Parts: sequence; structure tokens; C-alpha cells
Amino acid sequence: MINMPTGIKGVTSPSEDGAFNVYINARWPYETQRDALQHELNHIRRDDFHAESLEVAEG
Repeated sequence: MINMPTGIKGVTSPSEDGAFNVYINARWPYETQRDALQHELNHIRRDDFHAESLEVAEG
């Protein structure tokens, strides 16, 4: 949980070691944070972080 601009609900950043760092905006209410976390986890589950998947992930 970190403070980010209110237009951002969550961000996931892959690490070089294969792990993922998920950041959820602390400025949003709990329900929105929960939904943002689910959204970010879905990106990880779908393996959206490979070069060929980045175009889909951003959409």
C-alpha cells in the first residue's frame, strides 16, 4: 500500500528474479483496493508480463 495519484488504483512490476511487486493505492477505499489487487493478480495469473503479452495487458 502506497500513496499514488488518484487516477491509479494499482500497479504490478515484475522483478528480474521472477517475482512480482504489487502496489495498491492507499488513497482509495478498501473495496476499491481489494478490486485493484484482484485486477493486478489477474495480470500475474494470465502471464501478461511477457513482451508478446504487453499489448494485451495495457488494454
